[in-house]
Amino acid sequence: MKPIYIAFYLPQFYPFPENDSWWGKGFTEWTNVTKARPLFDGHYQPHLPTDLGFYDLRVRETQHEQIALAQQYGVDAFCFHYYWFGGRRLLDKPVDAYLADRSARMPFCLSWANENWTRRWDGAEQQMLISQDYGPDYEISFIESVAPFLRDDRYLRVDGRPILLVYRPQQLPNPARAVEKWREHCRKIGIGEIHLVAALTHGNLDYESLGFDGGVEFPPHNMLVENINREVTTFGSFRGMFVDYADVAGNYLGRDYRDKKIYRTVVPSWDNTARIGDRAVAMLAATPDNYERWLRAATSLTMVERAPKERLVFINAWNEWAEGCHLEPDRKFGRAFLDATLRVKESKSVLDDVFDPHPFRTHTGTSLAVSSGTIWKADSPVQRFAATKLKIQGMLANAPAAYRVVRCGFRAARAAARPIRSLWRRSPFLNRGSSAPAATFPLVLQSVALARSARQVKTRAELLASKNDTILTAYPGRAVISKSVKVTAGRGATKLGRLKELFAEKNFNAVPFQFGRFLNCVAHSRAIGVITQGGAIVEESIIVYRYVYQNLDLLDYLDEEDGSYILLSNEFQFIDEDVLIPLHSSFAFGHVLFDAIPQILFWENEIKENRLKVVLPNDAPLWVRGILATWGFLPHHFLILPHTPFRFRSAMVCNSLTTGTTYYPNPDSLAQYALQPALPTTSATPPLIYLARDRANTYSNRFIDNEPEVVSALEALGFTAVDPSKLPYVDQIALFRNAKVIVGAHGSAFANIIWCQPGTKLVDLTPDDWVGYWNELGITEMWLSRTCALFSLDYEVVVCRSQMVESPFPGQPHLTQRHVTSQVDTDTLVRRLRALLKVVEL
Repeated sequence: MKPIYIAFYLPQFYPFPENDSWWGKGFTEWTNVTKARPLFDGHYQPHLPTDLGFYDLRVRETQHEQIALAQQYGVDAFCFHYYWFGGRRLLDKPVDAYLADRSARMPFCLSWANENWTRRWDGAEQQMLISQDYGPDYEISFIESVAPFLRDDRYLRVDGRPILLVYRPQQLPNPARAVEKWREHCRKIGIGEIHLVAALTHGNLDYESLGFDGGVEFPPHNMLVENINREVTTFGSFRGMFVDYADVAGNYLGRDYRDKKIYRTVVPSWDNTARIGDRAVAMLAATPDNYERWLRAATSLTMVERAPKERLVFINAWNEWAEGCHLEPDRKFGRAFLDATLRVKESKSVLDDVFDPHPFRTHTGTSLAVSSGTIWKADSPVQRFAATKLKIQGMLANAPAAYRVVRCGFRAARAAARPIRSLWRRSPFLNRGSSAPAATFPLVLQSVALARSARQVKTRAELLASKNDTILTAYPGRAVISKSVKVTAGRGATKLGRLKELFAEKNFNAVPFQFGRFLNCVAHSRAIGVITQGGAIVEESIIVYRYVYQNLDLLDYLDEEDGSYILLSNEFQFIDEDVLIPLHSSFAFGHVLFDAIPQILFWENEIKENRLKVVLPNDAPLWVRGILATWGFLPHHFLILPHTPFRFRSAMVCNSLTTGTTYYPNPDSLAQYALQPALPTTSATPPLIYLARDRANTYSNRFIDNEPEVVSALEALGFTAVDPSKLPYVDQIALFRNAKVIVGAHGSAFANIIWCQPGTKLVDLTPDDWVGYWNELGITEMWLSRTCALFSLDYEVVVCRSQMVESPFPGQPHLTQRHVTSQVDTDTLVRRLRALLKVVEL
């Protein structure tokens, strides 16, 4: 079930008498927007609209265009800010017009903006424009005011209950009593139960003691981040606060709501310079890419934290133009924020998890900001101070005079302390380094096999708790008895004898399944060139890379001399995470299924408990995450990183990096698939299948030249041609689980036989040129026969005449690409299948 995206909606885009009186004739939100000016070189101000223009919400076509745009890009509902002051309503025309217009077919809800209006925009906060007075029976008057909206069939509901937000619930005279009165009155007038949500604003972090059903984040309210004013050179004096978008996103994403009903909110950007000038709060590096990272992670966390009917994600906002906070298209980014929203909604986001830094971030050596971070804890001085400030702010929410006194005292103290802080930051004692002698570079690395690289431990708990590098054998290797394989040659095939020799093996030795955990190590997002803190390079992490590439050009931090690897520098960006790096240099479906995913399944509990992150390179195919999503692995469980090396707090790699777990498969490793919960599917699956291949969607370059002829002959026998890659993975599982006979071209399409029932018949159409091509050991020819032995499947081969053409890879002349085309002898194939069908119960 996809999440529901709800965008907050500001209705202040038309003139009305009160604003005319307070701010001048014709005032709307656009008045502030257009007068904004940049505060520093490169500052994006003013924010000006494109597609929808400087619209007027009195024009009905405007909202229809907004609805069409929102729905086109994955926004499911608007949350209108609702302005009610003791029976008097402001900014009511757009909301009332929406309610009356039955053709406006988009869900919506209301958020009561229950705060005073002052002249804060021009610095006169003490001057009241209209106050929020809570008179006798205000509770009933308010709920009667919103009742027509709650009854509307378009009104957004959570588990059948209309959802109603309150912006400042802590300012209600008696929140719990108000909430109870609202509930009773809604039952009395036939609305029924309602879902009340407290906005977590102005220091309020609570909803339960106030009597509400849930809370909703409202960034930038309650953010606990350090301002970065000292990094920004402004044109003039600046009294506001610059913050890094990555810091803000990371702060909100790190909050653990598994035991709280708090809805997450994401901001595309925030910069209220248009309203308050040099007192603004502005997020730097608020780009569509960074927004996409935050939205993806917030969506993923929501899928874990909330029940299916409560999976709401709020976006602040659809059109807060004067706060630089809008999804609506503008002159700089166009529809890029909307595009990002749709990509996340449709699970098509392929960005890495590393936030783009703001343009003033020049220092190095700090941790990277990533959107897939661990649970946040207020353990830094900045966060502890911010948390204390928020707590005091919440305590004084109902005492505005006392709050102003405290705030004035705080600002005076901060101004007095600023020179002292500046001196301290420049002090040579601030960042005292370790007394340990530093290594000199270039550094010659010792090459060591994973099994000998560290101390062996016996349990996963011991591995994770160790303060040193350690090795764990998850599944030991053992001898596996092979099954006999029938081999038939089609016309023109010449390798029948060699295949029979290979398949004469009596048993094979399944490789052990081992993990190494290395602290403070350097590793690539594809587990290439893993370097331990002791100055060793793990052999398994470089073997496949060197098999594919002749040189180290893609690993510019390494060199090679006299057979040894040399580390050229120690300048790596640090990621403060414990990670598992499961992928190697091949994204072939079979290798992912046999080498990578078993690693992730072994550490499933630790990953889903957020104790371990799975690193995936940003060029990994989306289907990798799609398969893992089948078993509940969501985007926040992954760390999507660019194709570069990083230093990690700790990284785990497996000996499967050598691909040995494909060619000498470990039965215990693959048995993990059978332990996964059964998944329902509504698709009927045929018992006789031919594995078709889409040439544009295959990793290899092996094809059957006369495939139409083959498909026609098989269909006459009752077979159905299916391309598994076009199916959701749950349907691929069902396809193979229910199959009786499977025919296909040799390759990764057969990897799903791990789901087959014992006794399933497999017919492998193997190209003649593939036999003995890679080496004399027959590893690529025999991986299927060995897998069939593990799962008690009946396997046979039809060798086909083929032609191989080799050529350099475009742009990589040192690499060879191989195009293999086979001609299947359909007469031979049909004879074999008829013999098989005589013993198969359909």
